[in-house]
Amino acid sequence: AEEAAAASQAAAASMDAVVQTLLGMGIDEKDIQTTSISLSARYDWNKEPAEIVGWEARNMVNVTVRDIEAVGDVVDAVVEAGANQINGISFRVEDPSEAQTIARTAAVEDAEAKAQQLAADAGVEIVGIVSITESGGAQPEPIYMARAEMAYAADAGASTPVLAGEVELSVNVHIVYEMA
Repeated sequence: AEEAAAASQAAAASMDAVVQTLLGMGIDEKDIQTTSISLSARYDWNKEPAEIVGWEARNMVNVTVRDIEAVGDVVDAVVEAGANQINGISFRVEDPSEAQTIARTAAVEDAEAKAQQLAADAGVEIVGIVSITESGGAQPEPIYMARAEMAYAADAGASTPVLAGEVELSVNVHIVYEMA
């Protein structure tokens, strides 16, 4: 926009439409979080000194969609409501406790089997454990979607396919064994 206030108001109106669309689709307000609001001047750098030629406002939210089947429809609806940038989609397990417990047990069993083999190959025995440390449980990386692709999909009337695939959780266990 030509004026900062106009840019800010336009961004606020667009975001309000996006938020109302999300709420209307059953997304809980606690699952919509503002992550960034910015207002900045746009300059013509070909002039000396550079001149402000307009203003750009951004308002970004992070949305949690708990129904995987609805993700594509949510993406399409917010683009139609005025969203012009989708920065990514990521999938996670809401409560990873059980999966991490299973992974932790498997990691310890794997470490013990490898240690037993190494001890046997070296002609020694495991007599104890010196230390155990754990790391892991990282969530998968987001899938980034380009703004142009999203606009094209909305213009073409295509529904945005979103496939969750499998979510993999991992636990790494480092065990230091005492051998004699």
